[in-house]
Amino acid sequence: MTATAKDSGEASCPRPTRTCTKCGISRPVEDFPADKSVLSGRRASCKICERARHLAYREVKPEKAELYANNRRAREAADPAAAKAKWKAGRVASKDKKRLSSKAWRKANYEKFLAHKRAFYWRHVARLRAEYNSPQTGKAAARAQTYVRNREIVAQQGKLWRKANPFAARAIVMRRRARRLGADGSFGREDIERIFKAQRGKCAYCAISVKTKCHIDHILPLAAGGSNFPANIQILCPTCNLRKGAVHPVEFAQKIGKLL
Repeated sequence: MTATAKDSGEASCPRPTRTCTKCGISRPVEDFPADKSVLSGRRASCKICERARHLAYREVKPEKAELYANNRRAREAADPAAAKAKWKAGRVASKDKKRLSSKAWRKANYEKFLAHKRAFYWRHVARLRAEYNSPQTGKAAARAQTYVRNREIVAQQGKLWRKANPFAARAIVMRRRARRLGADGSFGREDIERIFKAQRGKCAYCAISVKTKCHIDHILPLAAGGSNFPANIQILCPTCNLRKGAVHPVEFAQKIGKLL
């Protein structure tokens, strides 16, 4: 390959960059420390800023930094294997603590977390899709290979999960269908549970109990231009939902005698 062809290839596939939250400079992604505990897999501050932060700490608290370094050297000299094991145990404990803290924050700030996740995805949508669909290292190929090797196990696990999480499973199916039809909006398990509680576990039309078996229905059908937002969701018994189908809600209410 000639230098010109190589240069043109690099120009057509620019290296992904991100902006450091400390210095505000856009740098290649490789210039940010790896961190598996965060969503992007990299820390928000670049390696240069991280190094400067460590040096600043040593200048502000030189005695503490020197004491820590001396203790570490003494442990490594006395028993290298034990020092390495202790270091690994500390790393694991730190990761577990950060993971639990992040999980608690996401649970307490779920809507904010979803908004941040969506914003991150749409900022890097081209790179994320290219990485996901890469034939060599993409998750799509890896998932396909894993599924082929463990087809029966995956199918059984999926069946058990859907049985234990019926609302979440139904929300995923309806979200996929809405996306295919180009409908706006999305809802999750928490929204269905809230609607179920508001309806007191009864069908929205015939008012029979749906605690053992229920269907999730779009009030205004997607085929008629309805959205996939929680405000357009209701819970029906299987009979009412199958009778309603893609009929307009007013027309169906008139059909069953709820409206004139």
